[in-house]
Amino acid sequence: MTNETTRKVEEIVAGFIRESGAYGDWTDFRGILVCLRHEFPGTDDDELNWMSFLVVRQLQEAGFTFASCEGGEYTPWQDQSGEAVAARIRREWDALGRQPEIGDICWFRRR
Repeated sequence: MTNETTRKVEEIVAGFIRESGAYGDWTDFRGILVCLRHEFPGTDDDELNWMSFLVVRQLQEAGFTFASCEGGEYTPWQDQSGEAVAARIRREWDALGRQPEIGDICWFRRR
């Protein structure tokens, strides 16, 4: 990963941290992909998928919780470890068989 890519990924994470501090709302996983597509236009889906996991890892390190949402109720995932969150996102993404839309896979916010 280039220094420029690292810097842009860190800026995306910093944006989620700022928004979380200001609003405290849940954000859906697709928000990560929207930000990545904006910062890296023309990047293929495989590369964006890989970068999304970099963002997830940094969000976890910044104290974010990942959850499911059913009927407007957010339920934090029982295992918030890096490996467990990444594995669950990967399983749910693979099961979708497409790029995530609003509300697919998970939601996250700062603890």
